[in-house]
Amino acid sequence: MRKTIKWYQKKEWILILLILFFPAGLLLMWRYGRSGNWLKLIVTAITLAIVIPVCVVAFGNRNTNNAIETSRQDFVSTTVENATTAQQTTTAINETTLASLTNPTTTQAASTEAIPTTTTQATSAATTEMTATKVISTTVATTSTSAAAATTAKQLTTGQSNALSQAKSYLSYTAFSHDGLVGQLEYEGFTQEEAVYGADNCGANWSEQAAKQAKSYLDFSAFSYNGLIEQLEYEKYTHEEAVYGVDNCGADWNEQAAKSAKSYLSFSSFSRESLIAQLEYEGFTHEQAIYGVEANGY
Repeated sequence: MRKTIKWYQKKEWILILLILFFPAGLLLMWRYGRSGNWLKLIVTAITLAIVIPVCVVAFGNRNTNNAIETSRQDFVSTTVENATTAQQTTTAINETTLASLTNPTTTQAASTEAIPTTTTQATSAATTEMTATKVISTTVATTSTSAAAATTAKQLTTGQSNALSQAKSYLSYTAFSHDGLVGQLEYEGFTQEEAVYGADNCGANWSEQAAKQAKSYLDFSAFSYNGLIEQLEYEKYTHEEAVYGVDNCGADWNEQAAKSAKSYLSFSSFSRESLIAQLEYEGFTHEQAIYGVEANGY
């Protein structure tokens, strides 16, 4: 009679716990895992190699939040000061120009030399007015540019900026689906809007992320074609993304069936027919299941 496998002894549940709650996953893997100790050591090392950098990055982000906020506030303050200075300069130039136009020189002589003097003053006043107009135009343009820069800085909140940075950091060393990444960012304490902004603007190709995650699963466990699609959909990839990922992971499904059959035989006894049935239950086709059984001596 075939021995009943409890749910926490199944490889898929051990895998899920390794991802969602790695201490329990590692414990179950060492207690009920079907692989050899060398593979368990590799999985343990990989898990710790992922968890430790995440903790370091999370701690580092908390320390840099204040520095980012201070830099943003300094930028806005400097922009406002520049705008104020430019406005004061414009006002002074306007007053100077108005004074030069409304208070012409009153010391005009009655002799014939008065005409050249008046002409020179008029020319000087016109030149001053033209110069003032150019300076005012330049000042207004500078003020408008500074105001636009300040508005842009205010449009991106600190939370959005940090969520985007954290999203890119995660994707630099592991694969996520869009919704999976949103969920991870929310778990880190970001609001739903900040998390969505980070995932939407991180530049990820979600189909390629699915292929990357599919390869990651196959590095330490065997999957059937349909079983791997279901696992990726569980990770919140769309059906189309999951299919793309499985189609492009480079797996030989016959060899995956053989690997899975070997794993089952390493911890329990199966008849030929029951092992074929178990492999088909895992999503392998009948032909793949037969290949897997025969590859292990049945």
